[in-house]
Amino acid sequence: MKSYRDIQGFFDYGHLFKRFIQEIPDGGIFIECGSWLGKSSAFLCDAIEESGKDLNLWIIDSWLGSSVERGSSHALVTRKDIYQIFLENMRGRKFNHIRGLSHEVCNSFQHGSCDVVFIDMEHTYESVKEDIKDWLPKVKKGGTLAGHDYGSKRWKDGVQKAVHETLGKENIEVVSCGANSCWVYKNDK
Repeated sequence: MKSYRDIQGFFDYGHLFKRFIQEIPDGGIFIECGSWLGKSSAFLCDAIEESGKDLNLWIIDSWLGSSVERGSSHALVTRKDIYQIFLENMRGRKFNHIRGLSHEVCNSFQHGSCDVVFIDMEHTYESVKEDIKDWLPKVKKGGTLAGHDYGSKRWKDGVQKAVHETLGKENIEVVSCGANSCWVYKNDK
């Protein structure tokens, strides 16, 4: 099995994933929205297995790359089938996945059914706002909605603005993740 360290990609929030795994009860549902080639997903699968918990991990992605990044960090998608690369990188691990766009796939899950939904997909303001609005109803009371690239200067007008407008700056926890940070929202409703 390929180590997550050997998979190309961006991943600096393993400590946050481990925290979420500890908080979820056995049988709980963890949704990762955005996987790219599977670096974070492989870490997540391995961390769940190491925890000894029986969690239902769902990985959601279109495996088409972000439309605004196809000319830069997601250029690989113009030359290779990244979905097949993802499957190869994830071989031997226990997970479920759905290939599709976030706003379409979220309807596969019942309202109030998910313990954790982690969003790391398209980083534009409109996309992040739509992801939050689509996935928040799926998070159970006491569950967590979170995401990556909150502290990124590049995505400040996208991720940060969307998070503040939909959830309120005062309602989120900011968690340092290496050169970046993640946002965490506890669903108390």
